[in-house]
Amino acid sequence: SSRVLWTLAVTQLKKFEFVVRVSKMLPDFVVYYGSAVVLLLCGYLSFKAIESEDKRDDRQWLSFWILYALLNFAELWTDLILSWIPLYNEIKIAVLVFLGPFHGALHIYNTIVGPFLKKHEARIDASGAAAAARLKTATRGKAE
Repeated sequence: SSRVLWTLAVTQLKKFEFVVRVSKMLPDFVVYYGSAVVLLLCGYLSFKAIESEDKRDDRQWLSFWILYALLNFAELWTDLILSWIPLYNEIKIAVLVFLGPFHGALHIYNTIVGPFLKKHEARIDASGAAAAARLKTATRGKAE
């Protein structure tokens, strides 16, 4: 019984080691520039959406940029916690591709983010207005 558990543990460790080795195959600069290329593509596709007559694609790309902003903000904390996971950076690129060129952003916005923001819109607006007022008060006279 303990021998079976030990064998299972060693097998799982070997699988994990394989994933770690695969994740080291892509140099960091490939991951970094891959993300930049995906964002550049999404920016160009956003331009194409703005210039097209069809307004449905505008909604997709506005949804993408909202989700990108939320993910970018969340990365302030999640990168510290999750960056040790093998293939983490590659997964982030895959998420960008899913949200952008594969149009996953519109689905996630319609089912999760949009309803959440609508539910809390008044509170978010009030907090934003209060923060702007405090900032205006704090900077009054300093720009002169």
